Amino acid sequence: MELPSVYMDRASCLYILVEDISKELEDFILTGKTETRELHVFPYRQEQTMIIDWAQLGYTAAYRRQQVEYMGIEVTINYLTVRNAETGVRVSLIPWFMLPGRGYLVFIYAYAIWHYHITGKKSLKETALATGKLFKIESLNKSTVSRSIKAMEGFIDVSRIGVDAAEGAQEAPTWESVQKTVYVACKRAEWPSEDAGGRVTWILKGCPSIESLREAYGGTAKQLPGPVNAKATAGNALGGIPAGHSKIIIRSEPGGRKGRDARKRPPRPRNRKTQPVQQRLRYADFSQREKIRKDFIEICRHIVMDAAITHHRFLI
Repeated sequence: MELPSVYMDRASCLYILVEDISKELEDFILTGKTETRELHVFPYRQEQTMIIDWAQLGYTAAYRRQQVEYMGIEVTINYLTVRNAETGVRVSLIPWFMLPGRGYLVFIYAYAIWHYHITGKKSLKETALATGKLFKIESLNKSTVSRSIKAMEGFIDVSRIGVDAAEGAQEAPTWESVQKTVYVACKRAEWPSEDAGGRVTWILKGCPSIESLREAYGGTAKQLPGPVNAKATAGNALGGIPAGHSKIIIRSEPGGRKGRDARKRPPRPRNRKTQPVQQRLRYADFSQREKIRKDFIEICRHIVMDAAITHHRFLI
């Protein structure tokens, strides 16, 4: 299977999304349960084999740690970063659902963005409550949702996701359109049919430096697509998701007034200002939420991988 796109940050570190993760990490994402608070991207033996192979080639491997909150618990995900000391280039292997430096997983941000749009942009607070309930995250708030929406719209602007292919076609090469090739070996080539460790080795051998990649493409390396005529929205980009997946908060049906209460009651005191009673929210039952959560994760997996392969970008 072709490896997804490679990403770059300002510290000259390349990122590779890993879809085939360890069983322990996969089970945690699916069930939200784990017997340990530290999880690794790959099985232990596979990681040790890769580390030894890289060391024999003169590359140094180290673990990086990122803490995330999910399903009521905090866990630390350990992922490998490999460095070529001669070029300074580093490659990090991260699971498909993780965003470097972010405290939540990508499908949590994606659900909040999608929920806000599918519910008619009614309430950031309500979207935060629904998302937090679905993924058992009490700390999620409306400001996080708002920032995520802006980030997603920025991705849509530069990637033209959701825009018709013909309309979005570009004549001149851009950094986004060529980075899958230039990040790898500074030349046009197909990905080798090796495992993740072998592909990292191939990248480190063929990538002289980040600066050389930028110089190879001159000014075109920094160009982004122009503005779209009919701007796509996050709702359109995440279109096709069943609307029923937004039904986390249950609302009372209109017209459900009870019959008149004929019991005698003492008169209510007057001229007293009473505080409004906040209505307690009702949520979908646990089995419904679990089905929605698992369905959305699988949907988001495909969206994330498509964003990587087609647009060579993180989704958010």
